[in-house]
Amino acid sequence: MRLLLDTNVLVGYFGARRPFCDQWELINALQMTGYADLWASIESCTDAFCLLRRAVDSEKLQDMFLECLSFVRVCSVSEDGIRKAAERSWPDFEDCPIAVCAEKVKADYIIARDAGGFKRSKIPAIDAPSFFAMLEEDCGIVYEMIDW
Repeated sequence: MRLLLDTNVLVGYFGARRPFCDQWELINALQMTGYADLWASIESCTDAFCLLRRAVDSEKLQDMFLECLSFVRVCSVSEDGIRKAAERSWPDFEDCPIAVCAEKVKADYIIARDAGGFKRSKIPAIDAPSFFAMLEEDCGIVYEMIDW
């Protein structure tokens, strides 16, 4: 399974924002167990950096991005991808290039805090709690945080 992570999922992780960073740990567990490949758009990475640069030290944030590259692949949007996004005339243009990236990498889902921003997406968008509930209901797969 391929999952494309929206900007706010990255912000939750890099900014250690609860409960979103806990959801990240579950998403990362999917990757660690080989159940899913994780993707993000380059735009989401740069947007996350811009949103967090006042709250997180720049060098630390860049180190986190480097570490993240070992388990999250990055998709870029070409001129053609931007054209496709603009031609779709979404009310919130910012989400459309992310959806175009999801199509490009053949993602099964876009994981987003605000899945409603992707109503017009060809790839279904879902928030992390709903995604894990769906995995449990449809596949009998349960991912939960445990204390060590």
